[in-house]
Amino acid sequence: MKYFFTVSFILALLVVPCAGGQEAPAENRISLRILYAGMPDTARQKDFVSFLSKHFVEVKSVDVMSFKEEQASESDVVILDKDGIQWGNRGGSPLYEIIRLPKEYSRATLALGIPGAFLYDRMRLKPGYR
Repeated sequence: MKYFFTVSFILALLVVPCAGGQEAPAENRISLRILYAGMPDTARQKDFVSFLSKHFVEVKSVDVMSFKEEQASESDVVILDKDGIQWGNRGGSPLYEIIRLPKEYSRATLALGIPGAFLYDRMRLKPGYR
């Protein structure tokens, strides 16, 4: 249940615009370590990391195409993101074919968009396509 609220809170932060986009003072940042796994050197990746860095104590970024469970070991929350423009026939394999998470995986994780829905479905989680 703890992870549900953590992921829900992060999703709310991604959806609700911040007042003026101002950076929170270091002492007011949320005490969570975020790992953003996305497409490197894209505007989307840069925007996410920039936004998250303003509100969380630590934000790291890795390439989603080579994401491994071990990379999440020092993070509280993982965001898996491979946007639709770079997905499918135009951008190689879909996210659910790339990322293989073991059944024991227990890190709070948010997978975005259609690729995320397919990943959830393959893992037989409720947010997947059914």
